[in-house]
Amino acid sequence: MKNIFQRIKDLEVQGATNIAIESLKYLKKFAKDNGFGSSFNKECEKLLRTRPTGVALSNIIAELKKDKSFKKIDELLKKIGDDNKKISRCSLRIIKKRNPT
Repeated sequence: MKNIFQRIKDLEVQGATNIAIESLKYLKKFAKDNGFGSSFNKECEKLLRTRPTGVALSNIIAELKKDKSFKKIDELLKKIGDDNKKISRCSLRIIKKRNPT
């Protein structure tokens, strides 16, 4: 199985949201195995170099630098999920307004 870095480079993981989610899951597992020390910081930087134009990835890494914890990772994952639900609901309302049945 390819690691997260190769999967992102090979475009197997695409889209800002998916890259952010997969990166958070990877960092959570990494932190469980290695903690939140300097090796965690190096993994974060490595992820940023993998997709340097990824704004969502950059934002989650910036948040994690402020608060390196499992709680923060879980909060970020929940926020992404909640935001996606809000976007879906708003999009559905717009579509229904444009295409009333």
